[in-house]
Amino acid sequence: NFSLSDNIPSNATADHIYLAYNILDNGDYNNGKFWGFLRYEILDYSNNILSTYDNFDWDSYADGIGKYPDGPVGQNLDGTAPKAQWHRAVVPLSKFSAYKGKTMAEIRTIGLGQFRIQDINESTISGKIDVKIDNVRVIYIP
Repeated sequence: NFSLSDNIPSNATADHIYLAYNILDNGDYNNGKFWGFLRYEILDYSNNILSTYDNFDWDSYADGIGKYPDGPVGQNLDGTAPKAQWHRAVVPLSKFSAYKGKTMAEIRTIGLGQFRIQDINESTISGKIDVKIDNVRVIYIP
């Protein structure tokens, strides 16, 4: 379970509070062929799913053309997702419907028990995933 830092100001908005994690992607995401992505789920303290966020959508499933509407999978704060090197990836809590438009004080009241990060393959072709994730945390970047 997450304990939300008292160092994050109560009036900080979900646009500036992030799910952050370190990721090493060896080239499997964002390659335009294999439409794998990460699904993020937020659970409350009773392990009920509060909100899910997928950064993926199909332009045409029949033609196998997908898109990442909010930028690449595993992107860092500047919107890039380096390959074959560790970097910090971030997802603003405002991407989760349970927290959109909320402040840190409201997020604490709603609760944040845990995050689930799942790899999802929406592709019409198979693919392998060689990705490592470490140091999942919640951070504030004003």
